[in-house]
Amino acid sequence: MTSSKDDLSARLDDAPAADDNAVASAPAVLLRGIEPEMAALFDEWLTRDGLRVLLQADAHERLGLILIDLPFPRQNGAPRLRQLAQAWPGVPVLVLSSTFLPGVAAQGDVAHQLGAAAVLASPVARDTLRAAVAKLLHRSCSV
Repeated sequence: MTSSKDDLSARLDDAPAADDNAVASAPAVLLRGIEPEMAALFDEWLTRDGLRVLLQADAHERLGLILIDLPFPRQNGAPRLRQLAQAWPGVPVLVLSSTFLPGVAAQGDVAHQLGAAAVLASPVARDTLRAAVAKLLHRSCSV
């Protein structure tokens, strides 16, 4: 199945709202720089955990986490992360990159050097992503 950003946006807009209060109060995860197919997959995984997944947000949107894919984080990651920190101060950022080795500690030196809350090697397994997001949001996650 292929999907575009517009398809995901339409699906998110058309999703039935069982409990508007629960949806409105659910932590929001903003996806940045994520390919449309991966965004659709992350949306499926994270909404099952009761999170709201956003593709766009203005600086007034209350976010719980920003998830960003940076192809070359050591070359251009710091300026992009500073921009996010200015727009949403205090919101943790989880950086995905195919340049990270799978054994890199999620909240270790690489994350600290970039100014991110955590980093994960991409592609990322469902359980790994869900656990990292839950930890950063201080939530329990049954993986």
